[in-house]
Amino acid sequence: MVNKNLLSFLLVGAVASIASAGTINVSGIGGGISLQSGPVGLGTFGNSQTNWTSASLAAAHVTLNAAGLITNNKITILAADTDDGLSLMVLIDQSLTPGAMSPGTVRMDSVANGFNTAFLNAGGGSVVVTPNSVSSRTASGDFNWNSNGGGNGFAWANQIAGNTTTFRFNSVDGSPLGLSNPATFQFATYNGSTWTIIPLADNLRSFSATDGYGFSAVTIPTPSAVAIAAGPLGLMMVRRRRGN
Repeated sequence: MVNKNLLSFLLVGAVASIASAGTINVSGIGGGISLQSGPVGLGTFGNSQTNWTSASLAAAHVTLNAAGLITNNKITILAADTDDGLSLMVLIDQSLTPGAMSPGTVRMDSVANGFNTAFLNAGGGSVVVTPNSVSSRTASGDFNWNSNGGGNGFAWANQIAGNTTTFRFNSVDGSPLGLSNPATFQFATYNGSTWTIIPLADNLRSFSATDGYGFSAVTIPTPSAVAIAAGPLGLMMVRRRRGN
C-alpha cells in the first residue's frame, strides 16, 4: 500500500510539474519562430481576470533581467509557465521606479480563443477585454504609461494545443511611443536552463512604414504529461512484478 501511494504521488507530481509547459509558434516574423516556455518568477497573475498584479509583472522582468535580457524600452513577447497554465505574455516597457512623467503610448488589438483567460496591467490605458465565450475573445485599446520608469503588460493564459492568437500593435498618431524605435519588439525563449532573445534583424523587430507590427501564433501539441510520467512509472511497475 505504501508503494502504491508513493507511485501515485510521483505520477501526480510529474504531471503537475510539466502540465503548463509548451511551445508557441509565431508566424509572420522571419519565416516563423518558436517560443519555448519557461518559469517567470511569481506564477499567479492576480486573484482573478483581468488583474495582472504589478508584483507579478515585475517578477517576470526580474527573471528575464537576471538572465541578461534587457526589457526596458522594449515590447517583449514570451511563452511562460504560470499557475494559470501556459501563457503568451506581452511585456510593454519595464516597470522601474517611476521618474518624471514621460508619456508612452501604443495601441494593441488581439484575438484569442474564447476559453483563454486574460490578464492586464494597464492603469492609465483604455484596453478593453471581452468576456470568455465559446468562440473567441478580443483585447483592444491603447496602453498609456510613464515611459520614464513605468510599464504595462498583457497575457493570454490557459493556452492549450491548437489555440491560435493574433496581435497587432500600432503607434498612435500625435502621441509619443516611449519605446525604442526601431527594434521596438523582441521575442524571448527558454532553452531549458535560461532565457535568451531570439536573434532577428532590426527590420523584423520594428514598426512598418505604416506604423504597424503584427503576428499570429499557435500553441502546438506537446508530449502528453501523463505519457511522460508513465514512462518511469511503468518501469517501476515492471520491476515490481519481476521482483514478485
